[in-house]
Amino acid sequence: MAERKAYYDEYGERDYGSEMVEWLSDKPQDVWADVAPNLNWDSAEPVLQWMVEQERCDLAIASWIFWATDITSVVKDSRYSEWRSSAAGKIAVTILNNMRRGFYRSRKLRFREPYRGDLLRAVARWQAVPDGLKRKHSDLALPTLLLGPFKGRGPLPLPQWRAQHNPNVWDLFMGLGTSIGARPGWSNLFNIYLLSDWRLVLGASAVLTALMIAFDQLTRM
Repeated sequence: MAERKAYYDEYGERDYGSEMVEWLSDKPQDVWADVAPNLNWDSAEPVLQWMVEQERCDLAIASWIFWATDITSVVKDSRYSEWRSSAAGKIAVTILNNMRRGFYRSRKLRFREPYRGDLLRAVARWQAVPDGLKRKHSDLALPTLLLGPFKGRGPLPLPQWRAQHNPNVWDLFMGLGTSIGARPGWSNLFNIYLLSDWRLVLGASAVLTALMIAFDQLTRM
């Protein structure tokens, strides 16, 4: 497996956000859907901002990130004007502007439980906000796409791209403040790779058979 490039900020500290962005840059949306709900907003907002700036970001993922900004509480507390300039606010505004211009063309996914339920409850909370509060800001006429029902298939990330199985990915999450169980070992990842491809399984079986035959012949000499 190729070694992952390490990034450092101007103070010499590891920049796990940039490393996560590089890792995600060539991964399918199934992986993004697995990653987004588990990111720690206190340290991963640049990663989330980058995700919603990508045209290939699936509508379900952009919607999840939008509602995770907790915009409903912000509007109810009359903090929207100042909140727009915060990191979370900039993410929400980016998503709104992109949706209004049809930027997110991929609409293939929907989240599995419990994330799907979280998303639908976030929409329901927004719909319960009095219209008078929403009308205070012209850009709070949300695109209907943000309101669901978020049809599509559930994401299917390959096991070797999940933090539960890949120590490199586990390290990225930990560096960004998210703990996902115990760090997996490299043997775990090797087994996942092996079992994910039937050709590898057959190849390993053939090698093992050849070794057993060779050993048997040696013991008969």
